[in-house]
Amino acid sequence: AELRASQLHEQGRLRALVSAGGDGTIAELMNRTIPGTPLATYPAGTANLVARYVGATPRCQEFGQMLLDGATVQLDAGRANGRLFMAVCSCGFDAEIVRQVHAARTGHISSFTYLPPILAALGSYRFPELQVFSDGLTNPGDAVSARWAFVSNLPCYAAGLKPGIGASGTDSQLDLCALRHGGLFSTLRYLPHLLMGTQRNLPDCTISRSPRFRIESAEEVPYEVDGDPGGMLPVEVDVLPGRLTLIVPRSFVVPVN
Repeated sequence: AELRASQLHEQGRLRALVSAGGDGTIAELMNRTIPGTPLATYPAGTANLVARYVGATPRCQEFGQMLLDGATVQLDAGRANGRLFMAVCSCGFDAEIVRQVHAARTGHISSFTYLPPILAALGSYRFPELQVFSDGLTNPGDAVSARWAFVSNLPCYAAGLKPGIGASGTDSQLDLCALRHGGLFSTLRYLPHLLMGTQRNLPDCTISRSPRFRIESAEEVPYEVDGDPGGMLPVEVDVLPGRLTLIVPRSFVVPVN
């Protein structure tokens, strides 16, 4: 399908390649198609972060109308160890949950699928130390020590959390949110701030903006991209300006931060 889509796009005959699924599905299509291929996301997954971000609806008539007369926008894409993503690459506790869910997955998953691994990990996850490097840090030669790290391209994340609240898909930058401490107490302290987007006020939170980051650890730590397992650290994350071409409702306005 992606080869045929690329051929039609090169011939000027492709309106959009439709992704019927979640964020992982449209990310897979973006990774398999040539730059400039117009994509549209029909929200049929679990979180549907990108679809919610642009306002794409599961109502068939409205979605069809979007395909006919929607706007075409160019958004940045992130890249983690060579794999493109749209919303976020994260490391640590949440990535471990994603790893466990997908390791046990046998079919369709829902938000409730994540609950048992979350409860189990709250009591067993050790929160290994992460080292984050970037030219955008206050002291570029130094590493930021963290137990959680989110590198966001878009200001959306699962469960209503807002680790990348300042991120924009048009600024050719990625936004880091690095939280210094681990453990149950710190998790419960961080979550309200991540829900409200006020983590910038925390003294043990590092916020930084840069076109590239490197995250590593002396221990085996997973990372995830847009809700799919990415592998184990280290991970090199950078931004590809304007890499993603999306068909969106005409009411969508690209946020500028």
